[in-house]
Amino acid sequence: TIYSGAYDDYRSFGGDENFDADGYFRHAAEYFARVAEDESRRKMAVKFCGFAENMWREGDQEMLDICMETVIPVLKKNAYMGAILKDTITEEFRDYLEGRRSDN
Repeated sequence: TIYSGAYDDYRSFGGDENFDADGYFRHAAEYFARVAEDESRRKMAVKFCGFAENMWREGDQEMLDICMETVIPVLKKNAYMGAILKDTITEEFRDYLEGRRSDN
């Protein structure tokens, strides 16, 4: 896990049954946006940006929707985390987010 409360959070969002994936990933994105300015946690925030790109690159339609409609907007809402996102992701994903590419 990339943050210690992940399993407890997972269970609080329903675990394997009735899992609220949107709520879980929103909560995670909000957590990383909150701690991104903390030098000791910045590496975790960077890793989460890579995870978000993997949701886009390797996920099914549900993961793509969660990434684009929940995770990315939360990360971009925080200026500091938005800058980390922009500096961390690949050019291909950056182009996609900027609307210059529609293919995945």
